[in-house]
Amino acid sequence: MEENNTRKIKVEKHVWPDERQAQRNKRRKNVLMVVLCILFFLGGYLFNGATSATPMINNRDGALESESQKFNEIYEIMQTEWYFGKDQKDITEYLLDQSIFGLANYNESDPHTQYLSAEEAKSLMTSLSGSLTGIGIQYYKQNDSILVDKVYKDSPAEKGGLIQGDIITKVDGVDITGMDIDKIKEMILGEEGTKVRVEIKRGSDVKTIEMTRATISITAYGYVKDGVGILELSSFSDNTADEVAAYAKAFKEQGVKNIVLDLRNNGGGYVQTALDIAGIFMGPGKTVIYQENKKGDLTAYESNKVAETYEFDNYAILMNANTASASELLAAAFKEHLHASLVGTKSYGKGTVQQSVDFKDGSIFKFTVAQWLTPTKEKINKVGLEPDVESKLPTALTFTPSSDDKTYKVDEVGAGIKDAQIYLAFLGYDVDRQDGYFSSKTASALEQFEKDNKLAENQTIDEAILSALNSACARKWHDEKDTLDSQLLKAIEVVNK
Repeated sequence: MEENNTRKIKVEKHVWPDERQAQRNKRRKNVLMVVLCILFFLGGYLFNGATSATPMINNRDGALESESQKFNEIYEIMQTEWYFGKDQKDITEYLLDQSIFGLANYNESDPHTQYLSAEEAKSLMTSLSGSLTGIGIQYYKQNDSILVDKVYKDSPAEKGGLIQGDIITKVDGVDITGMDIDKIKEMILGEEGTKVRVEIKRGSDVKTIEMTRATISITAYGYVKDGVGILELSSFSDNTADEVAAYAKAFKEQGVKNIVLDLRNNGGGYVQTALDIAGIFMGPGKTVIYQENKKGDLTAYESNKVAETYEFDNYAILMNANTASASELLAAAFKEHLHASLVGTKSYGKGTVQQSVDFKDGSIFKFTVAQWLTPTKEKINKVGLEPDVESKLPTALTFTPSSDDKTYKVDEVGAGIKDAQIYLAFLGYDVDRQDGYFSSKTASALEQFEKDNKLAENQTIDEAILSALNSACARKWHDEKDTLDSQLLKAIEVVNK
């Protein structure tokens, strides 16, 4: 791309009243055009009025048939005779949604152009908000105890004095020992401004802490390990940059010199947030991404000016196959401007830009309008970023388990058996193979696992035992993460060189 085709623009611009009105009018026109397109599409299919203008094709028998007539007949059958139609609250709305899904959601060349129903759109916006109302902790169940795993910065929990490792024993005076974890979650969460009392055990000490629930951001979590500031980002939401700035400031106050930015399983989010985070570490005016439109014109987006910039000596970015979109672009920018090392495995490769149209019923149509490029003008879509230092976790932590619901006995072969062998190997049991053949060695390892976990010994592999193995692996990962997370250990090694 020639340099004269590149335009640099400021990301934020003051909008005058007449410009704002023009933008509103333009948005109304865009929405109207999309609505009309859908109405014309559905109108041609769902009603009989426009058959003369409808394309005609040959069916398998060679007879001419109106596509709208065919669709209309299928629609009538689905609405009146389809057995599972009885399970739909509004069969008409369901069929219309499915029609639009078929038009927008099954494009192999562009899986990111999508129609989202009102429920799906609400779920998406909730995930992008990155916040919830509670006290700001992450916890897990170990046997019958609830252990605090993370305390988020500036949360009611941090202000109240909760720390990692505390055991929660009561909530509002109710003993939660052995209680279902979802029930405990309901008790801890609540409306903003309401009080909650949590009794915790710390060593031999027992204390009760009263906190006021608040809306808190939970997309960033930071801590110091081996003198290195570790910053985990789960997504780029509305308040993520503020969270990052708070942790960066804390790292500086603790004398931290090097940073590991953990973007594993970060699927992206708001690009503006990525530009803010870039500004926190590299200052304003650095090209973070380029946007290429249909004509091939490039627009540069630069790191934003933020309240304060924090500089560190060395950086590493942790990434994996689920590091996607804005997180990939930020990783590339850190590599270009801060000489960060990319550690882990190849990233996902999502480099397209979507624009959305909101409809009155709450549904959304989002469609691709451009591609993102890295600061060196490399396209990442369907390509991804290669790590500078490759590091892999054990297979049990990264593979996608099968959906096998069969029951297997010794000397049989199946996907569920392979899953069990992978789990058993990670848990330290002696298995001779991981190819899905139920060998006698696999049976011995399974029997020992059942004994160790006080499970019924039935010499079969089924859904129940696979669930137990999966849970055991999750517990092992959580309890031994300090030594099992070889990717994080490698990243720390890289920045400390």
